[in-house]
Amino acid sequence: MTQKYFTVLTLAGIAALANSPVLGQPVVVTHFSVGDGGGVLYDPDVEELKASTELVNEVYRGAINELKLDPKNSARHYIEGVVPVSEGGWTVREAGWFLEDGTMFAVTKYPPSYKSIPEDGVVTELPVRTYIATGGIDNVQMKIDPTVVLATRDYVEELIGNHEHNDYALKTEVLTEADSDKRYQPKGRYAAAEHKHDASEIESGVFAVERLPAATTQKKGVVQLSSALDSSSSSTAATSEALKRVNEVAQNVMAVGIRNPGSVTSLAWKKYQSVLYDNGQSHTFTIDPSVLSDGDIVEVEKQSTLGQINVRNNRGQILLNNGASDTQHYIPAGKCGLFRFKVISRTAVRFIGGF
Repeated sequence: MTQKYFTVLTLAGIAALANSPVLGQPVVVTHFSVGDGGGVLYDPDVEELKASTELVNEVYRGAINELKLDPKNSARHYIEGVVPVSEGGWTVREAGWFLEDGTMFAVTKYPPSYKSIPEDGVVTELPVRTYIATGGIDNVQMKIDPTVVLATRDYVEELIGNHEHNDYALKTEVLTEADSDKRYQPKGRYAAAEHKHDASEIESGVFAVERLPAATTQKKGVVQLSSALDSSSSSTAATSEALKRVNEVAQNVMAVGIRNPGSVTSLAWKKYQSVLYDNGQSHTFTIDPSVLSDGDIVEVEKQSTLGQINVRNNRGQILLNNGASDTQHYIPAGKCGLFRFKVISRTAVRFIGGF
């Protein structure tokens, strides 16, 4: 039976392996990426994958976690990357493995796997693992940034299960020097658990976080950083990343209530579009989902009873909640009303409510 899911070297990867012994340079794999295959059925053949230089639609890229020669088969390497808990909301159908110069070394036709996010009610990372046939060349290496490598749950549980605990302290205990040999804490001198110093007396060392005062709007203290854009907390501080994202959204959001724009096609407006017609004339407003993002909302309001307002999807039909579809939605003359539409793909728009 033909294997349905597999990993192949790209033509650039084959060339890199061939040149490695000639040039005396290692093949260094540094990153991996995953893609959703364009959000549709993804079924390339081997030759198409070999000729590819990038994924069809990359949705995440990160540092690889592990690369090692298969101890049972010296002609291939095991490689692994992990998509973290915070990333997702899409279905993985493809994966790429990249050299340090950005060349796609190998590509994987991956079994469709939905990567959840915390908002889905499921908190999990997605390990992406495969074997790459390297033909017995042992000069394949990985270069990693140890600050971003993720440990999978299986790895941590295995490490804990195999570890001898005799040299470490339980987190909730402070042991005396006499007891330290018998328990888990490294040998040394330790203050009693109830021993305390005023903060002004401490010149060096490490504070336990729980002993530091929390910051409020009235006093100084320790504050937790957050990159969330939807938080209403007054006890966390925004990171530079959050401020950058807010600024990007502000630059791309269409002003609410753009009035009487005529017969136009929506531009690459983000997140929310609001169009108001109140001049009593007939207009056609065309939505172009290919330049928008999944989940973007388009709102069209008619405040005058005169004229007719037509709303079209220039990439196809408008889907209705009852499963039907239509070539256009319109608010007729003699009526006022408001339509809301939601972009659900690069070609699809759904009517989600209104007159």
